[in-house]
Formats: sequence, structure tokens, C-alpha cells
Amino acid sequence: MRMLLALAGVVSLGATSGLNWAQDHVATPVEAVVPAPIPDDLREQLEAFNTIAREIDRTMREARARGNALTALLALRDVAAERLGQDPMVDQAIATLLMQTEAELGNYEEALAAADIAAPVPQLGAFPEFPFDEWRPMNAIPAIRSLSANRRVVMINEAHHVPQHRAVTLALLRALREDGFTHFAAETLYESDIHLNERGFPTAQSGAYIVEPMYASLIREALRLGFVVVPYEARDAAHGQRERGQAENLMRRVFEANPDARLLIHAGYAHIDESGDIAGAATMAQELAAMLGSDPLTIDQTVMSERSAPQFEHPIYRRLTEDGALTAPTIFLNDDLEPWTLTRGRRDVTLFLPRTNDVRGRPSWLATTEGRTEVPVAEAAMEQLAAASGPLLIRAFRAEEYAEPDAIPHDQYVVEHGAKLPPLFLSRGDYIVILDDADGTRRAEWQASVVD
Repeated sequence: MRMLLALAGVVSLGATSGLNWAQDHVATPVEAVVPAPIPDDLREQLEAFNTIAREIDRTMREARARGNALTALLALRDVAAERLGQDPMVDQAIATLLMQTEAELGNYEEALAAADIAAPVPQLGAFPEFPFDEWRPMNAIPAIRSLSANRRVVMINEAHHVPQHRAVTLALLRALREDGFTHFAAETLYESDIHLNERGFPTAQSGAYIVEPMYASLIREALRLGFVVVPYEARDAAHGQRERGQAENLMRRVFEANPDARLLIHAGYAHIDESGDIAGAATMAQELAAMLGSDPLTIDQTVMSERSAPQFEHPIYRRLTEDGALTAPTIFLNDDLEPWTLTRGRRDVTLFLPRTNDVRGRPSWLATTEGRTEVPVAEAAMEQLAAASGPLLIRAFRAEEYAEPDAIPHDQYVVEHGAKLPPLFLSRGDYIVILDDADGTRRAEWQASVVD
């Protein structure tokens, strides 16, 4: 049986109904491959996938209600230990939820490994020759800033289980805001959170993927910089109408009321494609370009990005990383300042991300994001870890958000019994840091501050 494509992950399976949820969250490492019209056998597979995923999601919700996000993760890992390897459909459902949940809790390597179960690809072959003489590596943020100079719309995509992609968009925010961009739209957001812009920070009720700390930081930073933050998801759209519904929402919520607006969109996978289709429908990017009469700048960062092992990566990416050519987010320009793209006619720019290095037990890209500072954990936490019999969850909340029942941590990670406690990486501000076990029991709580 052909694998059911590659699911991008989900926080709440209730966000989109039945068949639409599965179809609208699928993509391979390169591009969406849902055929149109959908054959009956694939439709049945998608429905079966939803049934399995909802069953597992219900188990996780019940576990989270008993404790916290760590409780849900451990319940999911128990399901994986019991059921992985018995049925490809079950494997993909488990892996899809694993890759999202592991990323949420700071287990980035585990998220990549789960993604390569959900979206297995064969080794892609020998290294091709990359034309270094024709293309020069450039730091991605200033280069994209230059390419965006005359654009009304810039779109950048993500893999939903890779918070590093959100960190790149976060770095891009300031540059584009300084250049006159006024609005920021994120696929994750729900229109039901009508107080988001007034409140100044997201909560767990703000969107599907928002509980992952880097995504929440992305929204916080956009609001802090003065962007109008816009939800645009077409949650109740009929099959095949999601893309057009997204574009219509963007037109109505951004450009009809603000004809001079300039918009940065952070979307998933193939929604930014300027050619091709998703489930037989033109993509959001194509629909919006037609409605607005303006060509967007589209940036892909999902292909030239690390996976759990080199054999799953694109051979050009493997070649450049092994040659040490990628030390920061990078794009390539020729002498005419035109960007290199793997998929000409589909996406304008291919962005390359360096491999993650370890910085005292945390990922290097986190340590350099948003001006974050290394903050050691309190001695009390170390004592509790030594006394614990299982894993613990450490979370740092902004002090001004902590009273919010659905507050999202600024940073969090799981520490296994017997392991050392890595530092937190926090940006300027005051924090309340808590240490809980998988039963939801509070083991320690303290305050921390980061000053300029």
C-alpha cells in the first residue's frame, strides 16, 4: 500500500473535519502530492487515518487533563511502543502526532525522527555538483530584505514540526517591519481569538500549532514590533475550497481595509506554491496573487533543512553541509542578484538552514534566536531532578502572561531522570519558571530575569 503522503502534524484534530483535515495537512519533504480528483481508495485511506489519529489524540487529551503536556507525550510514547510496526496507517498516525508533540516539548531530534517515519523517503542519490561559480551564498535575512523591496506580499513556509523554521521568520520580522510591512498572517491562528492584537500575546486557544514556544514567540514579536497580526485559515471550507478561502480571508482582512498594506505570510508547506495544486485546487498563493494582481515573493525552507539522518536529506543539502558551506540561514544569488531556487516557477527562493549544533544540551539556533540569553536553572530544580523517579518538564513563562490559564511558555524542555539540566534560553524580561513531573505535581518554582 502506498504511504498516505506525509502529514505535517496537528495539535487539535478537531480543527478541520474528517477528510479535509488529512488532505489539508499533507506534504512530502518537497511538495504536496495529493492527486485530483481523489480516488475512492485514497479517500478511504484518508478517512481510516483520521479515525486512528482521533483515537490516539483522544488518549493524549485525557492524559493531558490528568497532568500536563509531558503526561500526554508519555501516553503517546506508550502507544508508539505498543503499536508501531504493526500497520503502516497506524505508524503514520502515531508518527504525525509524535513529531508535533516532541517539537512542542523541545525534543527537536525526536521530532525529526518521527517525521522520517511519517514521511519516509529513500536515499536521494549521489551528490550533484552545485554551481558555486554561478551562485554566491548570502546571509538569508538581509538578502531576502533586498528581494522584498518592491513586493506587497512575502510568503515563507514551514514544516510544522520544525521550530527552527519559525525562528527564521522571527528574524525576518524586524527587517520587513523597518521596510514598511504592516501586517503579519500566520496559518496557525484562529479568528475566534478576537483579542489577540489587543492582548499582545497568544494563548493556547489562539491557534492549532501555537503551543510550541517558538511559534508563540513569533506571534509575540510580530505584535511587539507593531504588525497587525491576522488569522486567515478557512476552517469550515468544503473540500477543495480551503486555499481560495484563505486568500479571500487575506483580501478581506488585510487589503480591502488597507489598500496600501504590505503583508508577510507564514504558511505551511505547499500553500505558498505559485504553480501546481493542492487536492486539485489552486494554492493560496495563486489565489491571492490573482485577487490582488500582485506577484508575491515565495520562500521555501522545508527542503534544504536537516532531517533525522543524512540519507533522508536532499543531496544538494548534504553536499553543502558536508563542505561546511552553511553556517547561517543562507540563500544563493547570481551576479544579477537573482535567487537560486530548486523549484523554478513554483517557489522563488530556496533557503538553506545549517545543521543544528549542541549548545550545552540545547539547539544552537535557539541560542541565537531573538537575542536570547542563556539562563541556568535554579539549584532547587537540580535537587528535585536528583530525587525524581521519572522525567520532568521545565517551563519558563513570561511573568506578565503567567496568570493566563492558557499561557504558553517562552521556553520549555523535558529532562530525563539522571540527566543534567540544560540552561533555558530567554529573551529580555521577567519570568516564572516551574518544574513539574508527569503527574502534574509542582516540584519547584522560581523567578528569573534577563536584562540588557
